[in-house]
Amino acid sequence: MMRLEKLIPLAILGVCVGALAMAFTAQHVFNLEPCILCIYQRIPYAAGGVLAMVVLAAPLPPALRAGLVALCGIGFLGGAAVAFYHVGVEQHWWISSCGGTPPTAMTLQEMLDQAQVKPRRSCDDVNWSFLGLSMATYNLPFSLAMAVFAFAGAWTMRRA
Repeated sequence: MMRLEKLIPLAILGVCVGALAMAFTAQHVFNLEPCILCIYQRIPYAAGGVLAMVVLAAPLPPALRAGLVALCGIGFLGGAAVAFYHVGVEQHWWISSCGGTPPTAMTLQEMLDQAQVKPRRSCDDVNWSFLGLSMATYNLPFSLAMAVFAFAGAWTMRRA
């Protein structure tokens, strides 16, 4: 039987790989172009996956292993915050420049170069929804649940 010290980071790794696989499949198979906030929401899953692999592979003291799992939880809380902000942008609760403001002083050549670059999708443009909810909306409770799982897992690992 697998011990909790391995099962918890393995579950985090599995969820992170699955979430990133879904995001990249949506982008590259179904041509759903992500906005910058969509890309920011992938970062906690990438970081969580890396941290989970470190916990699984490296011979670390139990307290450090639990600390790295808790760090995953902090990352997922950050992801939930970005998802909440993104939902607010989609719902027009607040205004976002979605990636910064363009420079005001450009040369003619810079303007021509910029005109040939495909513009990034606006963060308030929902290009996929299910039951009226966007991917960012689904990511919010999912990220919160992963944070709770990671914190509970870290607490359990620390006590074991």
